[in-house]
Amino acid sequence: MTRSGRRTRSRPFPDPWGLSVVRIRVLVVDDHRIFAESLAAALAAEPDVDVAAAGSAPAALRCLDRAAGEGRRFDVLLVDA
Repeated sequence: MTRSGRRTRSRPFPDPWGLSVVRIRVLVVDDHRIFAESLAAALAAEPDVDVAAAGSAPAALRCLDRAAGEGRRFDVLLVDA
């Protein structure tokens, strides 16, 4: 956390100009698998976004459990309720 109380991200990756760029982890959950994968692919085209897609709530929970077991977390969850 910074002094202002804002969270900081600790997963920078090298930038071509030598700057530190933060990677944002996103999980896309939608029961329409093709839509979830298409949205994930569009987001993955951004250089600072890591994306995973899940086609159901149980698949999303497995993905979250696997990430937690590896000591990682998602910064954003996009869920179609």
